[in-house]
Amino acid sequence: MFKKIVASEPVQKMLAAVGCMIISGVCRTNRIALEGLEHIEEIKESGGGIIIMWHKTTLLPVYCCRNRGVSPIVSTSRDGNLMAKISVRMLKGEPVRGSAGKDDGVSALKACLRLVRQNRVISITLDGSKGPARKVYGGAAAILKKTGCPFTACGCAIDNPVVFKNSWDKHSEPRPFGRSSVVFTEPQTLPEGLSDEEANSFLAEAVDAAVRKAEERLK
Repeated sequence: MFKKIVASEPVQKMLAAVGCMIISGVCRTNRIALEGLEHIEEIKESGGGIIIMWHKTTLLPVYCCRNRGVSPIVSTSRDGNLMAKISVRMLKGEPVRGSAGKDDGVSALKACLRLVRQNRVISITLDGSKGPARKVYGGAAAILKKTGCPFTACGCAIDNPVVFKNSWDKHSEPRPFGRSSVVFTEPQTLPEGLSDEEANSFLAEAVDAAVRKAEERLK
């Protein structure tokens, strides 16, 4: 009975509103060193594209991209349903339900292609919603190969983060009144002629480079 109540639409909307307040409250108290946010608008103006990142830290990018119409990919689980509502409230973008790159991600991939061709910007965690951590699935590379659209890599670093030790990727988020850094790299396109494995490695290195740059800014 309790699960049904929590899953009901009115309760989900209330939880989403509370979630947005908590995320905004925590992030507003943080000293965030932010770099490259303008690149998202550049990608949108160029005809659409994607933001790539690791799943390990997601709240900071969501907060930094609020009200910019970014469309995130969120899982079809009950938790994903709540995250979709939070994303809609904060990002003001159409969420894509599913996982572009896994066996059940065909519909999500088609939705992503449709949005990119409508000059939209999509946010993709390369290692999906369930991991394993830092294992790159092929959705982002497939979109980039099919559309030739640009991407920006997002890297985050957090000083003394809250670490969810039982999560598959040791998910980390900022504490109130902490320090953090978020970097969006200059837009680039996927080089032509790469195999699927090479393309995934290229994207992983792009995100890792953004993470290293964010970490450097915290020193």
